[in-house]
Amino acid sequence: MFSLFHKKKELTVACVGDSITYGSGVAATRSRDAYPAILNRLLGSKAKVYNYGLRGRTLISTGDQPYIEERSYRQALEKKADVYILMLGTNDSKPYNWDYQKMKDELPGFVRSFKDLENHPNIFLMQPPKCFPLNNGKVPYDIQNELVSSSIHQLVADTARALEVHLIDLYALTETHPEWFMDGVHPNREGNKMIAEKIFQAISYNNPST
Repeated sequence: MFSLFHKKKELTVACVGDSITYGSGVAATRSRDAYPAILNRLLGSKAKVYNYGLRGRTLISTGDQPYIEERSYRQALEKKADVYILMLGTNDSKPYNWDYQKMKDELPGFVRSFKDLENHPNIFLMQPPKCFPLNNGKVPYDIQNELVSSSIHQLVADTARALEVHLIDLYALTETHPEWFMDGVHPNREGNKMIAEKIFQAISYNNPST
């Protein structure tokens, strides 16, 4: 594995995802408390982390708000970052979005669009965190945690294995920590901190020079 820190330029990291990446759980302070911002501080002054998260976006092209149709998707590709942190799927679990076969077919292509960039970036594919029910017993925003924990969790793992990219399991990290979430779905400051530390550990483990 090549060193991520190049002698003549800073390390660039692009975080691609939905509202969890965007920082909706810390909206008022997302420039400081969303996990991409915290990750930037952990990586230090030689790194620049870009947040390409967008609220409500789906992985699959037939979802109500497909990420691949957004300008942020094109900008993330054009950045040609050294590292890509990819996480979508939570919004795909909504009943009106969910399509197992579509996600199985389209997730590999989405990951390849970054993996096959000419600069050969390092790819970290993340399994989404657990989504917790509120006091009424329901997970908000029509999200189905039973799909996040099963089909989506497995499809992400299978894709990472097939494409030989790194896998980060945020479900295992968060499954016993409802206190890390502002509304059951979006991480609060503590949740974002724990996610950033998990990503930092994964990057550091796979690239000792960090």
